[in-house]
Amino acid sequence: MPIGGADMPVVIALLNAFTGPAVAMAGFVLDETALIIAGMLVSASGGILTKLMADAMNRSMANMVIGGFGTGDGTSAATGSGAPAQAQHELGDLAKLLTDHGIDVSYAVHPVAGRTPGHMNVLLAEANVPYTQLKEMDDINPGFPPTSLSSSARTT
Repeated sequence: MPIGGADMPVVIALLNAFTGPAVAMAGFVLDETALIIAGMLVSASGGILTKLMADAMNRSMANMVIGGFGTGDGTSAATGSGAPAQAQHELGDLAKLLTDHGIDVSYAVHPVAGRTPGHMNVLLAEANVPYTQLKEMDDINPGFPPTSLSSSARTT
């Protein structure tokens, strides 16, 4: 099922929260109090994190998990700030326009871009950006000219 760009981190947080009851149940089975407590803490903190993330996106948990999850309808915010931004689609359209005019287009995603590792890659895939255009930063950086912010270049 497709997941909206901003829904993915919330779903991951929710799945992480669900590991808590599994650990707690293992603690009951093994008669280990530490596992029971750890499972309860993971579940509670994961649930709180999931709720905070959903609130930050101005969406209810019910709307996200039941109403909007898996629809791929483009109503979720790409930035997670509550703004209905889907900039990856416009970026994909611009890249297609440039490619159609003979301009080589490549993408490099910073390792910490987005909320979770791979978040930006998922957004580009959602916009049908060809995976062959995605490059590693170490491979694409030498193609940029050196830049310096020397004192003579600064303005006051």
